Amino acid sequence: MKKKLLYYTYRLIGDVLYLKLRYKQRTGKTLSLEHPETFTEKLQYLKHHDRRPIYTKCVDKIGVKTRVRSILGSPFVIPTLKVLQSPKELHAENLPDAPVIIKANHDSGGTRFIRDKSKVDFKDLQRHFDRKMKVNFFYSNMEWEYKNIKPRILIEPLMSDGTGNSLLNDYKIHCFHGVPQFIQMISDRAEGAKETWYNTEWKFLDMWYFASEHKIVERPKKLNEMLEIAQKLSKPFPYVRIDLYDTPDGILFGEYTFRPWGGYMKWNDEKWDKKLGDLIDLSLIKKDD
Repeated sequence: MKKKLLYYTYRLIGDVLYLKLRYKQRTGKTLSLEHPETFTEKLQYLKHHDRRPIYTKCVDKIGVKTRVRSILGSPFVIPTLKVLQSPKELHAENLPDAPVIIKANHDSGGTRFIRDKSKVDFKDLQRHFDRKMKVNFFYSNMEWEYKNIKPRILIEPLMSDGTGNSLLNDYKIHCFHGVPQFIQMISDRAEGAKETWYNTEWKFLDMWYFASEHKIVERPKKLNEMLEIAQKLSKPFPYVRIDLYDTPDGILFGEYTFRPWGGYMKWNDEKWDKKLGDLIDLSLIKKDD
C-alpha cells in the first residue's frame, strides 16, 4: 500500500515537488534544489539533473558485473551461481547445498541468506521475491537509476572474510569526483549493525547517520588496494559509494551506491552534511532536464 501511495503521489505532483516533500518528510528540513549546499541536498539535485544511462548499468546487480570485470578483471567479481527470471524458479533444485545469498537485481535491500536449504520455506521465499519483483524501487526515493532495470533474481555464494563474523565486514568507500575521501565500515550486521567511519589514512571519525555504535578495528592490510579500486570504479561520477569486501581470496566488489539512504540521512552532527556537500562541485554537472 505504501509503495502504491508513493507511486500515485509522484505521478500526481511530478519530480521537483515530490523530492521536496520526501526530503521534508525524511529529514525534517526544507530542500533547496535551486541552491543546494549540503550533501543530502546535492544528492537530491543529482537525482533530478544527472540521469546518464551509465547509472542504470551500475546499479543492476547482474549487469554491473560486466562493467567491473572490464575495469578490474574477473577475480574481483563475486561469482554468479544462478540468474532466475521468476520467483517460481526458487526451489531446492536451483539452490546449491553450500550457503548462498539471494537478491533482486533491481532494488536495494530484501536480500535473503540461505545457509541450509533443507530448512528453507520455499513458499515463503517465493512470496518474498514475488513482492520484490512487482515493485519499481524508483518510486520510493526517486532514484532514477533503478527505474528501467528488468527485474531478475541473482544467486551468489555466501562469502566469508575470515573474521568469524556471520556476514562480511562491508567497506563502503565514499568517492567524490573520482577521489576516495571516507571509508564507512559496517560490521556485525547480523547481530546489530555497527557503523564506523575513517578517513583514507584510517583515522577514526566521529560521524554516523544510522548506527551510533562503533567497532574500532586495525587498518586493513589491503586498504591501499581498496582505495585504488574505488578510484578506478568511481571516475565518471560526481559522487558514488563503492562497496568492497576484504576476503581471504582477495578484494571483492559489492555494489555501486549513488544515493545512500536515499539521500535522506540524519547525521549525528550537521557539520558532516555540509563537509561532504562541499566535496561535490555541481558546476561540473551537465544538467539532464
